[in-house]
Amino acid sequence: MRNLPAVILLLSLCGAAHAAALTRGPYSEITGQDSASIRWRVDAATVAWLTYGAAPDCAQVQTLSPSAKEHEAQLYGLAPGAEFCYNIYLPAPDGGGVVLAASGTVRTLRPLEQNSFEFLAFGDSGSGLGEQYDIGRRLERFNPDFVIHTGDITDFGTDETADKQFFAPFAGILRKAPFFIAPGNHEYAPPKTPPDKVRGFLAKNYLPFHHMPAGPGSPHYYSFSTANALFICLDTNIAGGVKYAPGVEPGSAQYQWLEETLARNPAAWKFVFLHVPLYSSGAHGSSKMLINSLAPLFEKYQVDVVFQGHDHGYERTQPLKKGLVSPEDGVIYITLAGGGSPLYIQTTQNDWSEKYAPAYNFADARLDGDNFTLNVFDREGKPLDSLAISK
Repeated sequence: MRNLPAVILLLSLCGAAHAAALTRGPYSEITGQDSASIRWRVDAATVAWLTYGAAPDCAQVQTLSPSAKEHEAQLYGLAPGAEFCYNIYLPAPDGGGVVLAASGTVRTLRPLEQNSFEFLAFGDSGSGLGEQYDIGRRLERFNPDFVIHTGDITDFGTDETADKQFFAPFAGILRKAPFFIAPGNHEYAPPKTPPDKVRGFLAKNYLPFHHMPAGPGSPHYYSFSTANALFICLDTNIAGGVKYAPGVEPGSAQYQWLEETLARNPAAWKFVFLHVPLYSSGAHGSSKMLINSLAPLFEKYQVDVVFQGHDHGYERTQPLKKGLVSPEDGVIYITLAGGGSPLYIQTTQNDWSEKYAPAYNFADARLDGDNFTLNVFDREGKPLDSLAISK
């Protein structure tokens, strides 16, 4: 490892003696069993210095990020299932040294022999309202391996609103755990956007600050494995009226990829997360298109839980198979769509619905070998629902 004077020299040689301030992040993405990506934004182009190591020593390795406003440091050769901490340094205002700008942690995905882990789940958070900040403060009290988000991280989908409605309210948890996000319909464009402005909107606003594991459909659909569990993200926004979203019908690229991914993966646990729901008692309701296309695959390959968004509130179905309650071999659908956006007040509850609550919510999930538990809380941290599955 280089010493501090050498780092200062490198910074000065790169011509980045300008004072710069952190304006976004840091946050981690594309976490694997032996790698991770740390990203951050500054208000003026500058070089930056990142140190990292197995917690609690955050200074085992250091890397220099070239002069830019958008920074991304790729970390490789990490130990699986381990927690790493990092520090980000920027040039001092006087150009004579470096200052600590931010610190964070990231945990790599777990190998099969480590079959216990924890994750958080929530969605439809983009609002900038006080309820969103309440959820953010609650999430920060946990120390999960990662977070899954069921979509609509902002209400207008623009890069500018991402700071106020995503990076600021969830700054604390973003520095502690990577987010795996299912794109929502608002990521594609705000409501009532002219058709000629929709094409390319997601690529311009969403993709520059959010990457996911490489794959044929990434970042629209992708998968990752940790311990004895497979997680699959799908893009179901075509069922919500998003013309440019990938198809879900049999024969579509996303459908074929989904079936191949489920068929070849022998994981003991299978979880799916998406935005527009299959089964819902909420204002948008269930989607026949998604039920006809995707539910048979979920049932055939024994998906355990499908996490959904879009209908602002909370709901958990009974185990369902072919549209009927099937306790022994059905799939459970859980709508986590109360992350901060204004709630939908719906009073009609379907017969297959086990729990419905028009409340702000998030979930803490833990998997320990053959046991899965899910505890759902409201924005005040009060219990809202719980689920336990054993195999």
